[in-house]
Amino acid sequence: MKPMGNARQHYWRTLKMSKAVGVPLATALRDGRLSQSTYAQMITNCRRCPQPGRCEAMLESGQIGDSPPAFCCNREILLALQEAS
Repeated sequence: MKPMGNARQHYWRTLKMSKAVGVPLATALRDGRLSQSTYAQMITNCRRCPQPGRCEAMLESGQIGDSPPAFCCNREILLALQEAS
């Protein structure tokens, strides 16, 4: 099994991705649409991503549209949060 990525880097990447697709995680946590355990799982999912470089490049260049890329390990969670808002 491949080692997971740096927790701090993936924490920030998770926040960047959620912001890029219009899902403020702090608001979702406060409103109860996102549990703390799911939030922690999102960071773990990101740490296990096989394409962090591609993700970072897309985030840096502004290539993220209204939804996370198909390869995003948190795509389903972020789409559900978009729908719930």
